[in-house]
Amino acid sequence: MPTFVTADIHGNYQALLQCLDRSKFNYDDDTLICLGDICDGYDRTYEVIEKLLEIKNLIVTIGNHDVWLLNFVRTGEIPSIWYYQGGNNTLRSYRRSLKVNDANDIKALFPASHRELLESAKLYHVAYKNSIFMHGGFDDCKPIETHSIDDIVWNRDLCQTALHRRINNFNRVYVGHTDVRYLYGNDDDLKPKFHNNLIMVDTGAGSNGKLTFLNVDTVTYVQSDIIKR
Repeated sequence: MPTFVTADIHGNYQALLQCLDRSKFNYDDDTLICLGDICDGYDRTYEVIEKLLEIKNLIVTIGNHDVWLLNFVRTGEIPSIWYYQGGNNTLRSYRRSLKVNDANDIKALFPASHRELLESAKLYHVAYKNSIFMHGGFDDCKPIETHSIDDIVWNRDLCQTALHRRINNFNRVYVGHTDVRYLYGNDDDLKPKFHNNLIMVDTGAGSNGKLTFLNVDTVTYVQSDIIKR
């Protein structure tokens, strides 16, 4: 059955629903690989995670925003860098859905199923004839196993490297994290980018772009509309 990869939903629940519908996604048989940053951005993170939990064959690799949310769930801490880069809208989503006002109440009542999804997220996923799926990137001159979580969730270097050569050690490399506009600066070309063996899947769903579902077998894709905040 089909396997789709998506990236950087960023709480954009409407975009997620559109991609599930337009891809004719089968919740029992199809596989979805989500390349991190499920949360922050739009204020529907609670609903996004609830919807993802309906998918039987779900694989999640962790993103930098997911790390921030997981740290809040573990400690209750709300660093300003997280709050002002979308964490405020994630907290708003949980306040509304859990019907509480205080951040301490969110931490106390945070659904166990949501925490389990975050805790079980992978650093990277290798499958499909030695293809690798991850949020950010890595140094392809070093073994993948030597990289820290910060290396993998924050790295953007592969997007530049792939402009000049193939990425070492893997057949295909799928990444999120780097909005295609980061390299191209063109709001009219919100499509996944293919360079050598790198595929950039983040098409800006978290910031007035589109969400992409890309079929890893056919390398065709569907996209959401632009959902304005």
